[in-house]
Amino acid sequence: IPKAIIPLSLLISMLSACGGADRTTWATGAGTGDDHGEAGDTAADPEDWSFVDCGEPLPGIPWGDATDGSVGWEEGTLDDFDPSALPEEIDLSHIDDYYLVVLSFALRENLGDTVARDDVLAKGELGLVVLAAIFNERGSNAGIDYDIFEKGLTRYYTCSLGLPSSLVGFREAVFDYSAHSSVDIDSSNHCGTVRVTRDLEAGFIVSETLLQAGTDDETVRETEILMLNERDDGAMDFFVYGPYGWLTDRTTIDYNEGTQDDYIGASPAWCMNCHYDSDNMSFDVTSPTDHGYCD
Repeated sequence: IPKAIIPLSLLISMLSACGGADRTTWATGAGTGDDHGEAGDTAADPEDWSFVDCGEPLPGIPWGDATDGSVGWEEGTLDDFDPSALPEEIDLSHIDDYYLVVLSFALRENLGDTVARDDVLAKGELGLVVLAAIFNERGSNAGIDYDIFEKGLTRYYTCSLGLPSSLVGFREAVFDYSAHSSVDIDSSNHCGTVRVTRDLEAGFIVSETLLQAGTDDETVRETEILMLNERDDGAMDFFVYGPYGWLTDRTTIDYNEGTQDDYIGASPAWCMNCHYDSDNMSFDVTSPTDHGYCD
């Protein structure tokens, strides 16, 4: 049984959708991977997929130079962290409201002024990251060590969802969006054309970033997916399948349609930037407004 947050009933119902037409042609010029794994290894067969866990970092195209504080997690960071030495009830009242929402997102529950240590530990690696961020805050105005939190979120969030390792597997086992109608839109946040498939009843919004859209050379650079209605805190889940169709922990922004260097941003942190509702303080915006990334 896969370690997944996807309800078994959804898995069973979606398995019957296997075999839909494959409308995807992959972009193959995005690099050959890095120390995170073999993203871009065209010898790997996307049909030979499995449900991921967090035993190994996810693959991805090279981060490059245009990255932010979300990247650079070092394996073994938490080896010396002893959560058993922490109080059983943890005070959160000193944490800035926004960062409390961010911690809530990681733990998949709405946090208040306190939280039980063991409840956080039950969340696995992300729980350890949250505790380490709270108790390593070193006087930060945010009330947490956001550096360790952000890097840990990149390392452990996507893999903790228990998703299929390839987009082929996602379509077979979770949601075959190729069997649904889609619409091409000019996205001001992707600096180009995005093919969007929405099925709010199934709980998914799929956005395929297109290169050379509408031509014989059209390719899909990456596929970003919003998963709705699977959390107790009202937020959405975000994840990305990269240029070769493998689940990854990063996303690409093509500034000014290639006139500037691409920005490789961490997932889910980059997704959270666009999909945050500041009025309701929740990550639940399905159609983000222009954030000026293409200016």
